[in-house]
Amino acid sequence: MQNGQRYDVVMDTVGKAPYARVKDSLKPGGRVLMVVGDLFQSLAWAWQRATVGGTSKVSGEIYRRLMSLAEQGVLKPVIDTVLPFEQIVEAHRRVDSGHKVGSIVLTFAKDR
Repeated sequence: MQNGQRYDVVMDTVGKAPYARVKDSLKPGGRVLMVVGDLFQSLAWAWQRATVGGTSKVSGEIYRRLMSLAEQGVLKPVIDTVLPFEQIVEAHRRVDSGHKVGSIVLTFAKDR
């Protein structure tokens, strides 16, 4: 993340935001929430958190709170591109290019 902004929370849903990469994007006291990742990344993250201020378990209540903050507009996702589901191949190309900033959102037709 190199846009110069600082965030309270960086949520990594695909295992592409290791702490070393996003630490400068966090506000003081900010957190990285790793939702998905492989075992190595999870272990590396646990070790990194232990070295910079302890660890904490992420509970269902924390996810509910995050969802509530998102619904209130407090947490605002960074969206790179919105594409119809039929362009999923293009969406993967965009993700694989390494040039996206934010999430790729796929939409579905309502008549499905």
